[in-house]
Amino acid sequence: MTSRSPQRHDLVFVDPKFFGGTPMDRELAAWAGAGFPFVQRMQPRQAVACQLGWPRPLGAPQRRFGFSVPFDAVVWRSRPPRLRDVAAAAPDGWTQALRRAFTLEQAFNLRIRVYGSLAWQGLTGLRYVHANSDLDLLVEGLHGLASGDRQAAISRLIAGSTPRVDGEAVLADRAAISLREFLKESSQVLVRHLQGPRLEPHPLGGIA
Repeated sequence: MTSRSPQRHDLVFVDPKFFGGTPMDRELAAWAGAGFPFVQRMQPRQAVACQLGWPRPLGAPQRRFGFSVPFDAVVWRSRPPRLRDVAAAAPDGWTQALRRAFTLEQAFNLRIRVYGSLAWQGLTGLRYVHANSDLDLLVEGLHGLASGDRQAAISRLIAGSTPRVDGEAVLADRAAISLREFLKESSQVLVRHLQGPRLEPHPLGGIA
């Protein structure tokens, strides 16, 4: 069993033997047995089981499936992959957006991870990305930048439309804010915690 505390978007690897004998249990066990992870869902502070999701590939009859397993079933967990580690799985039309992200990552000393369809396609080799897929990024390190650099980095990151770049800025306490929300000058923003989203004061007092 892993000892690291859960975090939103974690990849969670489960021991296949913890699944039962129903048809869906057998599918979940086969997935886990192939070495593929599930994803951490929102989880109450006093949860008695690990809340997981299974984003399934294109063509599956049910694209998302939520379930829970005992905490002892979790073998280990990891953060989503770095964008650079799964970029080869992206469609050719995403090249410009990827290059822009890599340039900004280096220029501002950021750490850019990816979740959503590109992450799952890169992790499994199965088809997840389609014509309307977003590029979903988790950007670590934005909260440590000066205001002007932060605004410039986010504005350049989400520029363009092929694909639409979406995602979250990860804060020092491991909560997160939508990249577009992070740019707002409003005093309150929707902060996303493991236990669920809450409207809170902007952690940086706004970007103005």
